[in-house]
Amino acid sequence: MTIPAYYEMDTDSFLQGSRLELVKFPSADAVYKAMADVMCECIIANNKKQLPSVIIAPAGMYGYCPYFVQRVNAEKIDLRNLWLIYTGEFLDENGAYIDQNSPLSSRGYFLDEVYSRIAPALNIPAEQVVFPDPEEPDLIDHLLTKLGEADLCLTFPGIDGSLSFNQPDASLSLKDFSRQGSRIVSIGDSMKTEIAIHVLGGALECVPSKAVALGMKPLLKARRILLAAVRDSQSAALRRAALGDVSSEFPATFLQAHHQVLALASENALKLPF
Repeated sequence: MTIPAYYEMDTDSFLQGSRLELVKFPSADAVYKAMADVMCECIIANNKKQLPSVIIAPAGMYGYCPYFVQRVNAEKIDLRNLWLIYTGEFLDENGAYIDQNSPLSSRGYFLDEVYSRIAPALNIPAEQVVFPDPEEPDLIDHLLTKLGEADLCLTFPGIDGSLSFNQPDASLSLKDFSRQGSRIVSIGDSMKTEIAIHVLGGALECVPSKAVALGMKPLLKARRILLAAVRDSQSAALRRAALGDVSSEFPATFLQAHHQVLALASENALKLPF
């Protein structure tokens, strides 16, 4: 097997050659703080124009949330005109949302660590925090069409190139893959393993087999996308996302064709993969 050249590039060469705009940060915390700052600046700018803010938030890797909550409360940033669209939620064996007390529940994390910690006078109206609905997955696509394009989408690359729950599917053409709407998906082995290692202490059998997911189409229609990489295990995925051939075998490569993507990476995520 031939090793792709981008896996052997030193950090400086990779930064210079990346097809994505790429900014280096000293730590994961610095990346998370930068993500929160971009969110806050987006909301502040739209509030000044009396416009709604529409932000797509990832279902996982929530390190940016404490910084977001802290700045909102400290600067009294009004969130009442914010629409927060989550990229998905895991489903139980009956096809319903998993219990909010699960460590894998995005709904539970949001309620406990974001919503309950923001000053009530500033908080997001509950009906403006939206998760894809397993009963009618396409409702969220219709909502985004009504609201207009999302102002901002936050995402992370999976080790298999997944963007949120949009996993590789080599059977689809580039056009068909990019047009996928919100839907119920099966969780592949790569994603299950990654989640088990980072969230469940390796309990692979406890990762749900299904999720309801926001599709690639609404993600790619966002006006601006932040791709964040903070783990050693994201080093290879970041390099392939930035320099690999665009392919439905590695969804993160689709970001190369987007008009405004900013990749934020910690030093450890920029190291040579091996």
